[in-house]
Amino acid sequence: MLHYISHRGESSYQAETNRASGFNFGTNRLAIVDENMGRQPFYSPDAKVQCVLNGEIYNHNELRKKLQKHYAFKSSCDSEVVLAGYLHFGEEIFELIQGMYAVAIYDSNKQTWYLARDHLGIKPLYYAFDEEHCLFSSELKSFYGLNIDVILDFPCGAVMKNRAFTRPGKNYRFNDENSGKWSDANAINVGIDKLKRAVSKMLPRKGEIAACMLSGGVDSSSILTLMRNLHEGPVVAYTFYNKDASSSDDYEAAKIICEHLDVPLRVVTPTHLQLTDFYKEKGVWMTETYEPALVRNAVSYHFLSQKISDDGFKFALSGEGADEVLGGYDYFELFPKNEIDLNIGYALNQLNHTYLKMTDRASMFATLEVRVPYLDEDWVAFNTELPGEFRIRNNENKWLLRNMMSRLMPDIIRNRPKLGMNQGAGFGSNDPGKSIYYKAISEYYKTSPDRMKADLKTISNYKENYQIDESNPEEVFNFCRYIEHGFTKLKGSENRPQLNTSTLISAITN
Repeated sequence: MLHYISHRGESSYQAETNRASGFNFGTNRLAIVDENMGRQPFYSPDAKVQCVLNGEIYNHNELRKKLQKHYAFKSSCDSEVVLAGYLHFGEEIFELIQGMYAVAIYDSNKQTWYLARDHLGIKPLYYAFDEEHCLFSSELKSFYGLNIDVILDFPCGAVMKNRAFTRPGKNYRFNDENSGKWSDANAINVGIDKLKRAVSKMLPRKGEIAACMLSGGVDSSSILTLMRNLHEGPVVAYTFYNKDASSSDDYEAAKIICEHLDVPLRVVTPTHLQLTDFYKEKGVWMTETYEPALVRNAVSYHFLSQKISDDGFKFALSGEGADEVLGGYDYFELFPKNEIDLNIGYALNQLNHTYLKMTDRASMFATLEVRVPYLDEDWVAFNTELPGEFRIRNNENKWLLRNMMSRLMPDIIRNRPKLGMNQGAGFGSNDPGKSIYYKAISEYYKTSPDRMKADLKTISNYKENYQIDESNPEEVFNFCRYIEHGFTKLKGSENRPQLNTSTLISAITN
């Protein structure tokens, strides 16, 4: 299972495993905290309890202080804190840890095992059962070739104990009433404090260089601004654009904010051919979805991630999640007022199936961890308490964030409208039929008509459960690759999120 996800760990720390009667644990480790002593699984002193962790526990230092008198730590790793916390608190440890994580614990003393996942599913976790075993992994690829019928996506925020959920999945809801509790000034002051705290806990150690993924929009520019103000060390920004395009809105905006902050800007400029070849060869395998919008963005995101990883970084901060927390998509404003927050909440709760999935797969395929301050648990909870007028007001979306940053960045950046990643980078529209990827696959099928016929025949066997537009070559191509990789074993994979803004707007207004 580890072989197919070797990209998630460094070559020096791949396939760290432990096998014993009744269970096997293994990781491909990306060593960020305590590289030398961080080998997983972590064992209890009597070797009866073991723990593996994918992700980061941001409050591990606070928990460590509480546990030091009960446990002799051998490392500074957050994984060991989870183990020590389980030994002291039992299952309550899952209520105490905050961060982005998927955790597995096996307790041979009690013949008990646990799986747990963070509140929004920032880190992936899949599982499957056969008659005797529970198999789990961070990616669907791990199950390739195994004799199992159904793969399940572990619910966000849930805890499982021996096949039964002891904590259900989490579902966020936004307050859609103005209780009068929050004035503008109060919300702005608390908001900036919460976001600063979120960014601070995700920064590298003092003196180390911090990397930020930057589009030049208000979301990523706000994160870069706070990184520059809070980090006790250098900060560098990375942006992605088409150097052959007549213009790139993202690149021009990124230059403005970087000059304003005196932050160096590094650029990633792949060619059309590099992007489209990667899309055709590895896009669906990497991203584990057949949704064209997600695969397109994932390919671009991967090239950006690969450059950051090649430059020696193990993690970077990103502006992902801001639109879903702050009401940033244009189509939100088209709903009746009493339905806006309901739809923002739906987008937030679906993130683990959409852009979080894209972010994780694209970055980890380059062995890079991406940290997302806008999805910090305290920041998200704060935003759900606010009435809708702090998300959208007078046709201005992300009202709170834009006003939080009013004194910290140029207005041209603060008020910049949202653009899709490929469009902003100068690689053309993401709309169906207009993207460079759609055109590349159309050309591929024109030169390989027999392959087109074979793929359409394959799709015909799935028509009953999957809604695929057979007139769209990109959908046909992606779905057939999805079938080949065995990803249709994922329960619920027939349910498609609507990701195309133009289609959404058309559906709402008609």
